[in-house]
Amino acid sequence: MAGWSVIALRDAARRSRPDAFWLFPLSLDLRDLVSIQDTWNTQLNHITTARNPADKRMWFETALRIGRPKKYGEVRAQISKAFIATRDPGLEEVGRQLMREASQIEQISDGDREQLAQLFAALDQAQQARATSCG
Repeated sequence: MAGWSVIALRDAARRSRPDAFWLFPLSLDLRDLVSIQDTWNTQLNHITTARNPADKRMWFETALRIGRPKKYGEVRAQISKAFIATRDPGLEEVGRQLMREASQIEQISDGDREQLAQLFAALDQAQQARATSCG
């Protein structure tokens, strides 16, 4: 009975607005992007007490080079599917605004590169007080 209810609700939702199913993958990608940032913050909070900051450096550099850009690309792809591909002018405008905001957030987070370089330079020079102020 419960399975039938789920199928009936899913079918009703598809008939009412087929493009709404793109919202779920978008929400999952946004959740993953937030999770990446939460992990970033957690790693950053403990960097000055790490036994081997070089290991952490590799993690951060990989996140900057691969993880974040990939996830931002996935979010933009889902925004495009959910809003821009609908051919509904109102939804397309929402999608374009979301794309602009995603790009702005990505540009702001790219500023982490310079701060991260300063942080690891301070750690390399064993300047704990300076490293703490970089993070």
